[in-house]
Amino acid sequence: MFNSDPAVIAIGARYLLIVGGFYVVFSGIFVLTGVLRGAGDAFVPMIVTILSLWAIRIPVSAWLAARMGTDGIWWGIPIAWTAGLLLLTAYYRTGRWQRKAAVKAPVPAPPPPSPDEDEAEWNVSKF
Repeated sequence: MFNSDPAVIAIGARYLLIVGGFYVVFSGIFVLTGVLRGAGDAFVPMIVTILSLWAIRIPVSAWLAARMGTDGIWWGIPIAWTAGLLLLTAYYRTGRWQRKAAVKAPVPAPPPPSPDEDEAEWNVSKF
């Protein structure tokens, strides 16, 4: 489409072959991070995203690339996605995200005292 070089097409085809099936895992990450952020817990999804990219994908891709070439880079992507999904699923199952709230419910004000109660308090405190 954009490049007719057979080498580029071969690399792109290999990428799609390796990573394409794992977009189901990637969509699971999107769903769980959306659920957690919608519940008011944005911190944990952010940490998991950073960890899965910087602590898992980049080192694993570098390690695999040294052994497998370009395919190693492509395999690092679904490995990191799977690790991120497992971390998010484990956090979701703890239920700790339910204690967060996107919008705190207002505390209802106490009802105003009735005129009889107000007068009774005034009479008692006067003596």
